[in-house]
Amino acid sequence: MTTVDEEWPLVDVLLATCEVDSKLTETITSVINGRYKNLRLQVILDFDSIGSSKNSILPKRLNIIYHENTKNRGLTAVLIEQVANSDAPLIARIDRGDVWLEQKLEVQVAFLKSNPCVSLVGSQVEYFDESRNALGISKFPTSHAELTANARSGFGVFEHSSILFKNEINYRDFFRYSQDLDLYVRIAQRGRLGNINEVLVRCLTGNFGITLRNKPLQRRYIQVARKGLTDSQLFSFGKIQRVSALEWKAWDFSSFWFRKYLITARSNKYKSKLYLLCAAIIYPPLFVDYILKIYLVSIRKFK
Repeated sequence: MTTVDEEWPLVDVLLATCEVDSKLTETITSVINGRYKNLRLQVILDFDSIGSSKNSILPKRLNIIYHENTKNRGLTAVLIEQVANSDAPLIARIDRGDVWLEQKLEVQVAFLKSNPCVSLVGSQVEYFDESRNALGISKFPTSHAELTANARSGFGVFEHSSILFKNEINYRDFFRYSQDLDLYVRIAQRGRLGNINEVLVRCLTGNFGITLRNKPLQRRYIQVARKGLTDSQLFSFGKIQRVSALEWKAWDFSSFWFRKYLITARSNKYKSKLYLLCAAIIYPPLFVDYILKIYLVSIRKFK
């Protein structure tokens, strides 16, 4: 088990993106301007091609390392390579558009030093939309037992922009999606999970953090990740079942009504419930995800 002995151990922060824009710049700035300074920000520009004009808007610092892929490799492959090549004792993740509070790493490193049995720590997050309106605050559990139970049952565990983990385990290439959940389950099998009951990250989302774009396929990977299979068991598992065209269509229509629910949830509770019911009837499997995410977020009321 890795121990955090140094006063300010080096942290490699991984940020993989397919877009270069002001959101990426804001995310990078929030990491670099934090109070914790012994870090390297590894920004992976995972494009088939990228122009120098886009590069010019990105911040330049000695502790920001840009990696430009000439071919899109996908998130899982990028994460595996970066973790494998890292000599830092701690690894963190952040997504384009998300923002760290200035004390984020400082608080989490102190937590790991005070709790040497914990291998991965997260935090509560505040969700906000494209217009910077606050949507709510997460209600993730904080104890190892509750976090492990949530991971196994499909409840929310962490937003991955909040995690900081010891560099003693890597992602697995089987998981095109849900690679973080697989990581959490395997860490829980060999160490302990922790969560700081304090907002340390602001997460950009238009749908309460639910990854709707590829949800039908992602659900299949979630079912496998929850099992905590060994590498040999994964090899024997075979391929993930494909999603039919009809299921994709139902998902698309269902997510449309769920987005309408989100838009009206604070202004018209009766109409929003009707939208939520439409989403559930059209594609019932997604309804479970909707309810779990709504339950895990404390919706803020605005005048």
